[in-house]
Amino acid sequence: MPTNNFVFIEEATKKDATDLAHLINIAGEGMPHFMWQSIADQKGRGETALDIGTARARREKGDFSYRNACVVRGENRLRAGVISGPLPAPYDIGNLDDFPACIRPLILLKSKAPGSWFINFLAVYESDRRQRLASALLADTLRRAAFAARPYASLIVHSTSAPALAFFQDFGFSPKAAHPTVTIPGVISGGTWQLMVKSVF
Repeated sequence: MPTNNFVFIEEATKKDATDLAHLINIAGEGMPHFMWQSIADQKGRGETALDIGTARARREKGDFSYRNACVVRGENRLRAGVISGPLPAPYDIGNLDDFPACIRPLILLKSKAPGSWFINFLAVYESDRRQRLASALLADTLRRAAFAARPYASLIVHSTSAPALAFFQDFGFSPKAAHPTVTIPGVISGGTWQLMVKSVF
């Protein structure tokens, strides 16, 4: 399994919220920005999409909270990050009509991995890539999953993200399920969301 023993990984702080919002937008193919902009428009308070994303990352609870994040720093800035945590078992999808259409495929896929350690996102700023930061973060995340006694880890990646698919496959993740993407004009279209899993033990 790829890893890097020379990368220092630490838990995120509330001050990292804006970077975490940037990074999840990178990993989410621009869909987070689209969702946050929709929320900002509905509120009508003059907030930007990044304002909404940052506020969400600053929360003390929730899947997308700085408390579930680990980061890599360097040169007085944040370089990469990951947010992960356990999915409930059983996984209750609730009423899908309460969620935007583009989110529903992701909820359905997450429901197929109950009890797993779910990797919400893992991303590296473009200027910091090819330095094995992602490998180090993923290896550390899998160790956390094992420490939490979760039988396997899971994540969702888009079928058109060939580098991401290859990266996770190199780590031993394999496809478990897929769901067609709901098109967001100018953001994402075609392909499928792929649920990938890997045994932790």
